[in-house]
Amino acid sequence: MRVLGKDQKRFEIQKDYAIRILQVASDNKERFDKQFSLFMQLIQEWLNDNQSIVSRCVLTIRDSRMLLIAIAVDPEVNDDLEDSMSRLDLAMFRDSALDMIRVNTLVLPDVSSDSLQAFVDDRVLLVFGHK
Repeated sequence: MRVLGKDQKRFEIQKDYAIRILQVASDNKERFDKQFSLFMQLIQEWLNDNQSIVSRCVLTIRDSRMLLIAIAVDPEVNDDLEDSMSRLDLAMFRDSALDMIRVNTLVLPDVSSDSLQAFVDDRVLLVFGHK
């Protein structure tokens, strides 16, 4: 690539700045990958700990953020599930090892796949079940 410009020094400064941004992004990708792996493990552990009240979890994207949906075993509102999800949400927010993970949480009663479609982005959809 060849760039023509009147002010070569200004170009060099901008080029160096762009290189630094790309290096930081590369370093952050590696860090994000590690945090995301930890996050996935945390979700699975939470799901296993709450298997009596949660049938499955779905991770998707909504409003430019990850959205973790916990789907209850029963079609009725479950205060214990709501409380447990709130504790998980707070624990993730406070965990410095997950500072790059930005996720909203939502609890739904037992819903059909068709009803769930209103909450998910099919391009990004991970479903967690019990181990």
